[in-house]
Amino acid sequence: MQPNSKSRPNTRFQRWLPWLVLVVILGVFAVAIGQVALRMRDDIRRQIVGRDGAVLHAMVMMQFGEVSTDVGEEVREPFDLVRVLLKASQLQGVLAARLYETTGVFYASFPLDATAGELSYADLVQVLRSKPVTRLIEQARRDDLFIVMPDDPLAGVGIPVLEVNVPLQSGAGSEVMGVAQFILEGDTIAREFAVLDRNLAARAGAIFAAGSLLIGLSFGWAFRRLQRSNDQLAVRTRDLLRANEELALAARTSAIGSVAAHLIHGLKNPLSGLHQFVKGQGGETDDATVWAEAAASTHRMQQMVSEVVRVLREEQTGAMYELSLPEFVELFRRRIAPLAREAAVDFQISRNADAHLNNLQANLLVLILGNLLQNAIQASSPKGLVTLGIAERGGCLEFRVIDQGAGLPDIVKQNLFSPCSSSKDGGTGIGLAISRQLAGHLGAELTLESSSERGSVFVLLLSLRRSFTGSPLDKRGLKS
Repeated sequence: MQPNSKSRPNTRFQRWLPWLVLVVILGVFAVAIGQVALRMRDDIRRQIVGRDGAVLHAMVMMQFGEVSTDVGEEVREPFDLVRVLLKASQLQGVLAARLYETTGVFYASFPLDATAGELSYADLVQVLRSKPVTRLIEQARRDDLFIVMPDDPLAGVGIPVLEVNVPLQSGAGSEVMGVAQFILEGDTIAREFAVLDRNLAARAGAIFAAGSLLIGLSFGWAFRRLQRSNDQLAVRTRDLLRANEELALAARTSAIGSVAAHLIHGLKNPLSGLHQFVKGQGGETDDATVWAEAAASTHRMQQMVSEVVRVLREEQTGAMYELSLPEFVELFRRRIAPLAREAAVDFQISRNADAHLNNLQANLLVLILGNLLQNAIQASSPKGLVTLGIAERGGCLEFRVIDQGAGLPDIVKQNLFSPCSSSKDGGTGIGLAISRQLAGHLGAELTLESSSERGSVFVLLLSLRRSFTGSPLDKRGLKS
């Protein structure tokens, strides 16, 4: 049976499927680690910038108390709020400070060249709830922070700054009198953020590498076990299919064997009478040659039937005796040589082995090899050569039948050992099927080694280590 070409893409897909699944799993794992790392990064950044906001909020409340002590009353006037902002703006790292009313309107800034800026509504709402709002601006333009000359080359230069919006109040929970916005140098926090990003990236990479290694090993182990189970299942499936085919072939050939046994039993007496009749018609007539050929043909048929009946009788009685390989070869030569001479085919036997066969093995070998050699003789042209080679290889007897015929058609080779498959005119196609079935019962293996326009080679391997006592023939046919 020719392989289906459509199955090849599926086979390639199945081969790459585990790797695709592994890539998808590692991709999902990488995305999960990336999401966790980004969330941790944002949380830590908020904590870092929130730290400065909390410190400034505490400093502003302390400055608020000092100004209140200086003026001897609660600080409520805008001028006093400006004093609080001025004191707080003198802290180290403060580049500029802005004062906004509780409505979000700009009131004043320090130094004097600091721009008015804007306070977003969302930030104002948070500050009025006494919650400082802090953010890092990684690239703040200088002309957005300070009033610069139009031709100043540094006007558009971006610098990292930390913007901190804190409520102006005397203490926690007290009334908010205004909003102070401080612009601080952001280089330190930017460096902290860079270090944080590198550390998180390194740790995420290490976790991904370790996790990928663990996932890969686990996946590989699981896939190997799955592949091993799949291979075992495939082997068992092939064995079951092969066993099913052999059982089906055994059933067909067993039925054929029964029919053949009945047929031989019925033909024995008529063939004997036919041979006596044809033999008595020779005489001195012009048709003497024709009658002689007919007598020879009926004699051969009678010999074949007698041979099969003898085999069936020995199978039934269980008689056991041994033949040496030279004895078997000579017996076989006497049987096949007349067929070869009649077909004008040269027949040769080469033996390179010395073994003993019991009669059950020899009987079945005669049937199997006889069928193979008759096919080889029929396939050969006159003056052609048919060879039976016998050799011992690795504890087995190898019988090699070689002819110089035209070879077998491809359609016949595909179903060579199936019944009713023949390349000969009028052939039944059961000879090779029965031969292989008999070989199987012998513990032997019958195969077609090669077939081309230069001839065919059949090989029969018989194990010498395996004892043979059973009968492959259907004895019910003999008893009927």
